[in-house]
Amino acid sequence: MRAISKLFPRDPSGENAMAVRLFRRLDAARDLITAGPLQRRWHRRAGHPPWPLVAGEYRVGDVTASVAVCTLSSRDLIAPVCVLPDVAVAGRLITVNLGIERMVTNLLGNPGIRALVICGKDSPVFHRAQAIRALVENGVTAERRIIGAQGHWPVLGNLSTSQIARFRDQVMLVDAIGASEIPTIARHVAAAVERVASLPSMPMSETAVDAPARPTFKRIAAGGHREPIG
Repeated sequence: MRAISKLFPRDPSGENAMAVRLFRRLDAARDLITAGPLQRRWHRRAGHPPWPLVAGEYRVGDVTASVAVCTLSSRDLIAPVCVLPDVAVAGRLITVNLGIERMVTNLLGNPGIRALVICGKDSPVFHRAQAIRALVENGVTAERRIIGAQGHWPVLGNLSTSQIARFRDQVMLVDAIGASEIPTIARHVAAAVERVASLPSMPMSETAVDAPARPTFKRIAAGGHREPIG
């Protein structure tokens, strides 16, 4: 981290926007190298539901379950947690910008998920858990910056304000930060399921994920007077 701070000094606002852009490119490259797009394509061809929607460091459990689990920086918890009853997906979170964007996109892609359990070890530098809590409790500014988040560059630039609002309405946050024993996490998941049962269902109009806009083109007939450029 010291090397990164030297290569990418903070701007006057105290952020490292350049470093964030670098991590975005590295993340996309890692997904390509690990054949993420190919795996998702074969997943769709095999007839499985097209979910999760975007790549990440996670494992899918029961796609019909109502609870997602974020293990923060604890990679070793992903495999044993994803097979717990009532867990739809378990994964870790790396950054408070691209990482949270991907988490929100995937959770919105499965409206049956109504609770997010946060467990595992957090970073005292990146403040991932604090950023998630701030997002759920406070929302974002007009610039889509998470209000009150302490991590570096907590801006969700690839999400729309309506997506963020739907996420806050859809997902109930369950704080199990620091928990690393599977029985303890299982108890938090079970408690979350009981609480979810009392929640009203989400209208489809509020849970649908915004589809990326596709460019449209209009054919223009040849003709007219042309002049050289330059």
